[in-house]
Amino acid sequence: MRLSDTSHCRIRIFLDYWNFELSMRAMDNKFKNDWEKIGPVLVQATSEVIQTSQPVEFQGA
Repeated sequence: MRLSDTSHCRIRIFLDYWNFELSMRAMDNKFKNDWEKIGPVLVQATSEVIQTSQPVEFQGA
């Protein structure tokens, strides 16, 4: 998918906290997530998947 330069795109990402935490702790029992960093990382990764040329920003939750 490729978005045109004139389009506007809003993306909402839902991260199931408990499933994420339990899955990560199953791989590494000492896993600690930095919740302040994960939102911007997910937004950037999503913009790469959809190949948008629009600037992206994390607006927080």
